[in-house]
Amino acid sequence: MRIISEFNPEREMIATVGVWDPFMDAHRELCADLRDAAAQRGLIPYVLMLDPHPARYANGNFGWASFDDIVTRQRMAEAAGVTAVVIRFEPEDISAGVREFLDVVEERGTIAELWLGASQSLGTGAGGSHEAVNSETARRNIVLRRLGSSSLTGGVRHLLLDGRIHDASLVTGRLPTRYRTPSRRMEMFWKEGPYQVMTVRGGILDARPQTITMVKDDQSMVSFDWPDDEIENIIFLRGPGDMRESYA
Repeated sequence: MRIISEFNPEREMIATVGVWDPFMDAHRELCADLRDAAAQRGLIPYVLMLDPHPARYANGNFGWASFDDIVTRQRMAEAAGVTAVVIRFEPEDISAGVREFLDVVEERGTIAELWLGASQSLGTGAGGSHEAVNSETARRNIVLRRLGSSSLTGGVRHLLLDGRIHDASLVTGRLPTRYRTPSRRMEMFWKEGPYQVMTVRGGILDARPQTITMVKDDQSMVSFDWPDDEIENIIFLRGPGDMRESYA
């Protein structure tokens, strides 16, 4: 694990941890609660975002469909008044636990309070279990707050794997977006085939639908080449699964 965002907290922080893909209304509300709690306690609110999802590497499973790219998740969290810090998760980190995770974060700053979901662990096996989290946060004098349990994603990943972008957007309440990266080749674990999209240039939406075709590679991923360097982001409207149903 390594932090790839600018991250030099000037004061103790109050933080929560997650992947947050897709970013849902409940995540936005959590960010607002974290922001308000930080203001009351004189702390800095941080969202520690793992990318990619650790489950991508669990049990040799390298195919994990993402609704939101990391730029989208960062922007949506920060719009709610917190600072989002990206922690890059590598295949070898799958055996890490809460101690290794907190070592990475507290090398840069001190966590005063940590918010986790009711059933959330911080690593696989005993090193990331509830008991390990309780023990390690107590050892570091971190106040641990367990939040209520909720299921937020509603099977979105299965819809993406089937190319059903429209159906996935009905669950999340918005459309998936991808921002331009230094590499023009965009790779993801979606379904191969044609996708109907809109583009944004210079902050202006071009609402005329265009078609991008995802091509499958040798590693079960699909990819496409970014169509134009002037395009800032692409908004996906429909996928091959949606189109198949519309023609049925």
